[in-house]
Amino acid sequence: MSFTMYRDPTTGGADFDQQPVFGIYGYKNGIYEYIIELGNIASPNIENVDLTDFVSCGGIKVEKGRYDISIVLSTTDYEYYKFTYQRCCRDMAMTNIVDPGETGIAISIDIYPKTNDLIGNSPLPGDLFPVLVGLNSTQTFDMSLQKEENTFFPYNPNYTISKPQAAGGIDGANVGDPQSCTGVTPNNKNCPPPYGVVSYIDEDEPYGANSNVTIDPITGIMTFDVSEQGYNSMALTIENYNDNGEIMSRIQQQFVSRFSDCITSTSDQVNDDLSVWPNPTNDRINCNIELDSYKISTTSGIPILIKENINSDFSNESIDISSISAGLYLFQCTTKFGKIYTKKIVKL
Repeated sequence: MSFTMYRDPTTGGADFDQQPVFGIYGYKNGIYEYIIELGNIASPNIENVDLTDFVSCGGIKVEKGRYDISIVLSTTDYEYYKFTYQRCCRDMAMTNIVDPGETGIAISIDIYPKTNDLIGNSPLPGDLFPVLVGLNSTQTFDMSLQKEENTFFPYNPNYTISKPQAAGGIDGANVGDPQSCTGVTPNNKNCPPPYGVVSYIDEDEPYGANSNVTIDPITGIMTFDVSEQGYNSMALTIENYNDNGEIMSRIQQQFVSRFSDCITSTSDQVNDDLSVWPNPTNDRINCNIELDSYKISTTSGIPILIKENINSDFSNESIDISSISAGLYLFQCTTKFGKIYTKKIVKL
């Protein structure tokens, strides 16, 4: 089994656990029975996530850490097995939940015995979670599971937006027992499921006033129509069924979405009316739009070149980029009528 987590390395928060501890439980007759705690797990494989599909006004970065776990379990003793990870705490900058700095997280995966009778890997998540969402524009993200080729694993998922599970707390950070059920690293044997959930500051509008977040239960397409800035804790529950309607697995994916007026998905901005040439280029680019301003940024959103209040017909002129280093950049320009375009450019 692979267990994947993400983190923002720019906020000064906790690093990936080098020796994480997972609990495994069996569910039977309405009770979770503790089976084993896995603590000898190798350090995660870490990689940087490509955010070139976004424009941001800050240097937002995402790291991905994957833990690989191997264990053999009986297929007949329980209705299903629950793999859990409990840890404190969340980023104190979160704006939609109560006391995020004192509220831990519980991530769980439920595996049903029928899964072991199959050949191949289970379906995997699709797009990166919605780490950045722009205001006042409808945006969609494909959160669907992706079935691998040449596998016989059933693929009948159901998607719902759910409240993030919560576990642990701040005991042991300064005083108290870190392995208590309100500690920073709860002891799985003493702290079994079911877990609680976070408390939203506004239970009626958990993602801000007049903000609408939905997901298609069949396709997994998640739609955001938001109008208020925020740093929001969110979760999806995904269940997968076989062709007979029997559940095979259940997972809750937790993530944080930043709603901001300084970022917009480039898929909403790219327009065929804008042409940039030559691309790639050694020194200059040309564009066919009468510009009021332009900005060239790194793919993490750091501005490199900015020019504003352009008063001439800039479509017949070229932009000198000879001073910037070789690499991939985002060219964002605004017309005299306020329309924004974005193109990726390559400096040789």
